[in-house]
Formats: sequence, C-alpha cells, structure tokens
Amino acid sequence: MIYSAFLLIAGLVILVGGAEYLVRGARVLALILGIPTLVVGLTVVAFGTSAPELFVSLAAALEGNGDVAIGNVVGSNICNILLIIGVTALLSPIHIAPTLAKREMPIMLLSLVAMIFFSYDLQISFLEGAGLMLGLIAYLIMNYVVVHRGESTLQAEVLEEEAEEEAALSRKNVPLNLFFVVLGLAGLVVGAELIVTNATLIARAVGISDLVIGVTLVALGTSLPELATTVVAATRGEADLAVGNAVGSNIFNVLCVIGLTTLITPLSVAATALQFDMVVMLLVSLLIWPVMLFRGKIGRLSGSVMLVSYVIYIAAVVFYGRIPS
Repeated sequence: MIYSAFLLIAGLVILVGGAEYLVRGARVLALILGIPTLVVGLTVVAFGTSAPELFVSLAAALEGNGDVAIGNVVGSNICNILLIIGVTALLSPIHIAPTLAKREMPIMLLSLVAMIFFSYDLQISFLEGAGLMLGLIAYLIMNYVVVHRGESTLQAEVLEEEAEEEAALSRKNVPLNLFFVVLGLAGLVVGAELIVTNATLIARAVGISDLVIGVTLVALGTSLPELATTVVAATRGEADLAVGNAVGSNIFNVLCVIGLTTLITPLSVAATALQFDMVVMLLVSLLIWPVMLFRGKIGRLSGSVMLVSYVIYIAAVVFYGRIPS
C-alpha cells in the first residue's frame, strides 16, 4: 500500500503540472494564432482549472469506476466552497461582487440541481450529458456577451491581461509552446491513470469505498490548482478573484467534466453519493448564497465555520464509508 500511496502522490504532482503546462502553452498559442484574448480567457484558461477533474473522471469512467468519477466532481465542488473560499476568507475578508452573487451563483446552483436531477435514476446518460454540454456552451456565450459589453465577469479580465503579456514574450516560441501543450496533455493522461489506479488499490486495502476515496483524497488533489490560485490571490488582495475562480470551477466541473465524460461513456451514480454527498454539495452552496447576496461579504468568522464544516464533512464521509459501496 505504501507503494500505491507513493504512486498516487506522484500522479497528483504530474496531473497538476500537466494542467499548468497545458494552459500555459494553449493560451499563448491561441493568442499567437489571432484568437481574441476574451475568448482565450473564457475558454482555454477556464477549462484549465477543471482539466485535472476532467482527466481523472474520464480515466475512472473508462475503467468502469463511476464512484471515483462522480466522487471526484462532487468532492471537488464541496472543497471549492468550504475549503477554498474558507481559506480565502481567513487570509483576507472577501467583498463579493454583485455580479457574482446575482449571476454566477444562480448558474452554479442550477447546474448542481441539474446534476442531482439527472442522477435520480443512479445513472447519468449520454443525452443528459449532452444537455449539460449545451448548458456549458450557453454559459460561455453569456460570458462572452457580458464581457464584450464591458462588464466584469469572474476572473476573465485578469487572465486575459496575463495571457496577453505571455503572448508578447512568446510569439517567437511557437515550438516551445507546442511542446508545453503536448507535455501537459501527457501529464494529465499519465497523472490521471496513476491516481485512479492507485486510489482504487488504497481504498480496497484500507476497507473504504471508491466513492469515499473519490470525494476526499482524489477531490482534494484535483483541487490543488484552485487552492494554490486562492492563496496567491488572497495574499495579493484579490480575494474576490479567488471566489470567482471557485464558483466558475464548480460550474465547469458539472457542465464540462460530467457532461463531456458522459458523452463518452454513461456514468453510474452510487446511492450514497445521491443521498448524502450531492445533498451536502447543494446545501453548502445554498447556505453561502444568501450571505453573498445580502451581506456582500464573507469574513474570517464565516471562513472559520466553513473550514470546520469541511473537516466535519470529511470525517463523516470516512467514518460512514468504511463499507465499500
């Protein structure tokens, strides 16, 4: 089991590194090819934050392990709300942009409800995945229109500026950025395979279900890019950017990760995931929304409550998940 744990950690490192190289190379290449920075910020970069979840869920689904695939997304979404926003609030109180509370949060909640509704028969089918992908396309079009009109949405504008700077420095390095893309994709594939295989072995060895390992260790590992971004943004006084990243990541996790995965192969959903983990995912999102909407601020006390809630959730999952589903 020690060897499997080592390979799992190695897989997480390779996965996160692969996502970083893929985004770095892809966004610069897109700009060199003349794709507008707005489109790059809303697609390539946004996709990059969910790339670890996507490749892990795809690998798990193709191996017939729907519990890890679903657990990865659900656990990551809970992690984004309770852990990432909680850490951000502890580092720096968050002032919530009105557009985030009034536009992105309702979209996130609708996507979560859609996922739960589609999971009611304990399976997410091809057609349901297609519906989620259509929702993703609609979301991207909405964001394009909103930003094109000069409004701020999530972290798109900041990411566009960073992408423009990178492109200006890298226009003569097309081969290098192509190498980054290939290296990133390879890292995502290899890292995802290592994670799924060894997470399953560890779950069997310690007597917990694949779902438990999915919503805890795997979900936390695939959320590392968002957590790193959060800490950096909060220390720079850009806590609102970190929250926008967490909410946007949750939307992509459902619409893109689950949607695209089920277009390739239908996903089975464990009854435990539907009855407990998805309920927690929706409940914590519903509870934080009024705070964003009416207070317009998440302070250190709220952040502490969120972190404690995340620890309690993880403890409950591990304690009640000793029997494989």
